[in-house]
Amino acid sequence: MCWQKRGSGRSYSSHSGVGSVIGQNTGKVLNFKVCSDHCRICLKASQLGKEPENHECQKNWNKSPKAMEAHTGAELLKTLEDIGGTQVGVLVMDDDSATLSQVKERLGHPVEKWSDINHSRKSVGNSMYNTLQKKHKSLTTTVIKYFQKCFSYAISQNKNQENALKETLISIVPHAFGQHEKCGNWCKADNDNFSFKSLPGGKALSGDDLYNDLYIVFETMSNNSHKLAPGGSTKDVESLNGIFASKAPKRICYSASESLKNRVSATVAQKNIGYHYISELHLEAGLSPNKITKKQSECLSKERKRQLIYNQQPEVKRRKIKTNNEKKTEIAKKEKVEGTTYKSDVGFSLVTEINNIPGIRYRPNIETVTNFDGNFAVFDLETSSLQEDCEILQIACKFNDNEFSCYIQPTKPISKMSSAVTGLTNEGGVLFHHGKPIRAINREAAFQNFVIWLSQYKPVILIGHNAKLFDSKRLILNIKNFTCFAEFKTVVKGFVDTLPLFKKQFPGFPNYKQTTVYENVCGGQFDAHNAIGDVSALNCILEKSSIDQRLFTATPDDHTANKRFVPTLTNEMDAIRDLQDCAVHINTWMNSNKLKMNNAKTEFILFGSRHQLSKCQTKEIIICGDVIKSKTCIRYLGAFLDETLNFKDHITKKCKTAMMNYYKIKCIRSYLSKEATETLVLSLVISHLDYCNVILFGISQTDLYKLQRIQNMCAKLVLNRSKYDSAKQALFDLHWLPIKARITFKILTYMYNCHVGNAPSYLINLLNPQVSKRSLRSSESSIGCYAVPYNKKKTFSDRSFSTIGPKLWNELGTNVRNSESLDTFKCRLKTLYFENYFELF
Repeated sequence: MCWQKRGSGRSYSSHSGVGSVIGQNTGKVLNFKVCSDHCRICLKASQLGKEPENHECQKNWNKSPKAMEAHTGAELLKTLEDIGGTQVGVLVMDDDSATLSQVKERLGHPVEKWSDINHSRKSVGNSMYNTLQKKHKSLTTTVIKYFQKCFSYAISQNKNQENALKETLISIVPHAFGQHEKCGNWCKADNDNFSFKSLPGGKALSGDDLYNDLYIVFETMSNNSHKLAPGGSTKDVESLNGIFASKAPKRICYSASESLKNRVSATVAQKNIGYHYISELHLEAGLSPNKITKKQSECLSKERKRQLIYNQQPEVKRRKIKTNNEKKTEIAKKEKVEGTTYKSDVGFSLVTEINNIPGIRYRPNIETVTNFDGNFAVFDLETSSLQEDCEILQIACKFNDNEFSCYIQPTKPISKMSSAVTGLTNEGGVLFHHGKPIRAINREAAFQNFVIWLSQYKPVILIGHNAKLFDSKRLILNIKNFTCFAEFKTVVKGFVDTLPLFKKQFPGFPNYKQTTVYENVCGGQFDAHNAIGDVSALNCILEKSSIDQRLFTATPDDHTANKRFVPTLTNEMDAIRDLQDCAVHINTWMNSNKLKMNNAKTEFILFGSRHQLSKCQTKEIIICGDVIKSKTCIRYLGAFLDETLNFKDHITKKCKTAMMNYYKIKCIRSYLSKEATETLVLSLVISHLDYCNVILFGISQTDLYKLQRIQNMCAKLVLNRSKYDSAKQALFDLHWLPIKARITFKILTYMYNCHVGNAPSYLINLLNPQVSKRSLRSSESSIGCYAVPYNKKKTFSDRSFSTIGPKLWNELGTNVRNSESLDTFKCRLKTLYFENYFELF
């Protein structure tokens, strides 16, 4: 029986069901019937209070859905005997309903029942899962699958042998418990040290209670060996139900219309005739069979036969079982590491007790601290459990002689293990410490007070014992949901974990718990598992151990050293020697300032034209004993610099990232408004095209067009226009400047900042005001202009900021150059470029 709605196992409320009878030998559908308690036309008429119009009513059932199977089975078999004249002798089915009794009553003669071996196998497993597994912990899933496998082997090896099957089923449980007296030829145990391949540890099971319970299960099955021995199977019925589900999905209700019967008929036709039933239906209706439909039907039929032959091969079956077992093992390993990530009603359960701190499940992106010039404060937390989602109960911090300590009122239960360690309990909304009530404030107020106290000493790096694995992560997870988190990020620049420091500083300690380190370094005991006591103890350890503060600092920002030379052998060797000496001086200075130069990330490159580079022979240099090989392209501050400075690598990588984000936005464009799409495009795509775009001035039009093409696509995407529409019109409607204009726009923005003195000194020093040797009438228009230097080298020099900046600046009108503010300058400059571009394009 196939219902049109999924049942939960406890409730069945389907409006319709399809019953079918299939021949055991032929595998063909002999008869079928659709039962439905619903008719759309009748229901609509009753809602309107009218009589339904003449129609073929689909309602032919007025009882409960559970009674459909037994009634339909009896009716189908009765009709089959009346029409076909053949008496039904054997009925293969599962044990889910009382169909057999109604069939016997309806047919009026005995009918033998064969049990479906797949359903029987599941019944054996369910009887163990539902009742016995809760009672016996040793009855694991692996053991249950072992008994199910033995059950299947017993039926397949004793097919049509009722007595032999009965004896085999009875001997399965004793065999699993190491008793092989009743085993048959299938048992390979020749001694007491026999190893079971499928049982845990290869050892036999033990326990009288477990033995008796399992024996009852298999004794019940052996008493029904006359039903199991034939090895009946309802796989053809399940196959038919699968085809039916593909034509009438259970998520859609077809019960109230004639569509359900048509879909069922198509299912039966496909089962009996094959995929070419459509062509034969066309012929019966006097229509063309359609060559394409006929060809597709033949292809599907061949593929179906190939799959059936392939899946029946023993090697394929073994490979599938092996793959499934490996997959289950891999999933079990991952779940064991991840812990409980999904479980029914997990949110209503109490705190999960764990004995160890969970390990780091992913490696975060850690930013280095650059030449830290601030303060170090020691901190510690006491939490409600060891879980990541625990709550902080106490937070303490110490800087020199100043201390901060605060208790926090929890909103979640405190685990028993945590209470036993910290002495903190929560009863009736009051926090107790070792049985004494203490003053606790809410979480937001506590974190705000903590951030305010830290802001006195900002910037701060927090030091904690095992902070990397526990304290730092739980502090951030608790404080990030409050408004003070933004200020916390500006005050706290990072964390330091003293656990690896102590392991390096004090080798040979039995363990590196804070109590052990304190006892060996400071002597005595302290108030452990009290945040303020832990903070004072850790501060004492740091003071008495004299740990070098260089261990607290990280590597500085990237820095560069360069040397310009004419490409001759002598000049090249002198330049390399100067760079090596410079690196030695930098390394010495960094060591004296408690910093470290990372030689592993040091890169070396030669810049020049192809003709100049062909004259250079240096392929590597030695920096502080490390050999640094020359590269053809390096990344510096997000820009990719190649040796000839044509920036082809930079353009390629930026276009790749921009296009990736473009296609992601394009996939969700239909769900976004124009404003939202423009915001996403500007922030995720155009930002990559604009990043460091001043270095692209003077590149070839071919490379520039790659960027322009992406901007054109973005403009059409924002306006939801076709790729064949005008890109110029799209840019005009969005008021976007083209790529070339955006480059010069940014260069002139830098020039304005240099002009008003807001730019860095290294840029201002590149510019020289234009001075006229003679007083001319045109001298007034040159006020505020800058001298354009003369360069012999056109490849690089004419693209430098000292040359192109003054040149572009001098071309501007005085009303633009003399703007009162940067915003006014940008507005006037964009208006000028926008008008020029769309007039000359």
